[in-house]
Amino acid sequence: MSRPRNSSGTVFPGTAAAPTGANGRAGARRSQGRSACPSPGHRDTAAVFPGTAGLQPGSSSRAGIRRSQARSAFTILELLLVLVILAVLAGIVASRFVGQSQNARVKAAQTQLENLKLALNRFEIDLGRFPSSSEGLNALVEKPSDGGKAWQGPYLDSDKVPADQWGNPWNYRQPGQHRTDSFDLWSNGPDGKEGGDDDIANWSAK
Repeated sequence: MSRPRNSSGTVFPGTAAAPTGANGRAGARRSQGRSACPSPGHRDTAAVFPGTAGLQPGSSSRAGIRRSQARSAFTILELLLVLVILAVLAGIVASRFVGQSQNARVKAAQTQLENLKLALNRFEIDLGRFPSSSEGLNALVEKPSDGGKAWQGPYLDSDKVPADQWGNPWNYRQPGQHRTDSFDLWSNGPDGKEGGDDDIANWSAK
């Protein structure tokens, strides 16, 4: 192994002799191998994340935004569909409830009619006659002028004649046009108009 020398043959201190021969070539190859080998912290992006080769910066974020927008639109459509279904169900339930409520009022009015008929019959038993049209149903709760001791009222549970189930007064006529031997008693029904098919009367088969 030779050391560097100047023109006068003096060896420069602190300089190691350059390797020569086979040892020198092997050292050079090891040095080149180390420079070509990646550092331990370095990883190939394509190897770590397969399928990302060739993607441009920002392309994945744009794809994510599009997917998020699609999910948002789908969620709004689902919400609108649920609201429509709820509205339809509410309409069905409301219509059925209204129909049942109306039927309940009709039945209650029919019960009222029977109670009034019973009270009028009791009046007739005590006084020997039915109240006149002018006296009306008030004769069941207020003693008529010719009642005297025979009147045993009031013949109703309340101190006044109740209205029908729709807040209208009951109609009374004596002698009756339909029941000529007694009286006509009727409610104008849900529509509040006399003569309709919904009238509740003591001559009706309802």
